[in-house]
This record gives sequence, C-alpha cells and structure tokens, in this order.
Amino acid sequence: MSKITPTFIKEVFDASRVIVPQQTLEASFEKVATEITQNHIKDNPIAVCVMNGGLFITSEIVKRLRFPLQVDYIHASRYGNEYTGANMLNWVKTPNINPQGRTVILFDDILDGGLTLAEVKRYYEDRGALNVLTAVMLDKKAPRDKGGLIKADYAGLEVENEFLFGFGLDYHGYMRNVPEIRAVDTKHMI
Repeated sequence: MSKITPTFIKEVFDASRVIVPQQTLEASFEKVATEITQNHIKDNPIAVCVMNGGLFITSEIVKRLRFPLQVDYIHASRYGNEYTGANMLNWVKTPNINPQGRTVILFDDILDGGLTLAEVKRYYEDRGALNVLTAVMLDKKAPRDKGGLIKADYAGLEVENEFLFGFGLDYHGYMRNVPEIRAVDTKHMI
C-alpha cells in the first residue's frame, strides 16, 4: 500500500510552513504582467503554459495582459510525481499553434534545475519562433543542471532551495491547489 494517502497529505500540509503568502504572489503577478506588457504589447505573442505546474501562473499573468495574444500549452515533464527529474523529457502533448516567426512566452511554475524549460525553449526555437522567452512564478536558488536554463526572462519571486508546494507546485501529485507557497518539512521528504 502506498504511503501517499489523503491522510498523509494532510499530515504533510499541517507540518509545512508558508514561504510565500497569497498576497505576495498576487503582487508578483502584477509586476510580471506589467513587465511583459511593456516589452511585448506589439509582438502578437503566443503565451504557452508548460503543464501541469504552469497552469496557475499562466492563468494569473495572461488575464492581466491587455493586448492581443494567443494561448497554447505544452506538456513536457521530467518529474512525474518524483522529487528529482529523469534525464529524458517526456513529451505528453505538443502545442497546436505554429510558432514560426512569432514571439513565444513560456509560463512555468518554477525554475530549479532548468532542464525542462531549456528543452521546451529549444523545441520552439527549432520550429522557427522569432523569440522565445520564459516567465516563472518562482526562481529557486538552486544549482542549475548542466544544459539547463540559467535565468528566466521574467521571474515573480526568488525562493530558497527547499521542496515547495502550492499554487501549481505539487507534492506527489497533490496540493497544487493550495493558494500560497509552502515548504515541506524534512521529515516528510519521501
């Protein structure tokens, strides 16, 4: 029987601590949306959600952008429900909109090792995107993997190198729906 049960998830939540309150997240979304608007209002960009973690930030930023754009998504993952990523990227769903000659803005929850975002960025560059930019909710103070994206073009907040969940970030597939960012305590790192 798996240790990951709703009871265990509640225990993890109860032992966690708030790292970024919801109000701080909201302010960071306004900041990033303002920067993107200033820089790309005339670009006719494609806003691309990197699923699943990017769902929440994409929604929050895109609804604050007041200019023409299209929205698409891509589902590429190295993690599944694990803590550390595999070496191979799993392409679950490729995008629908042709990026050739367009500005593409990739939205993801967090920049940590950077491999997934680097590969997704390369995917769009290889298909003729004019400019591929990255926007993340959180920039983790973590060593970047060899070949990983070093820095996002737009980042809401910088956080310490801890295992986090909430607002799109998951703990074994759970708690993406928590409205703030929380840190898992060390006794629950399984």
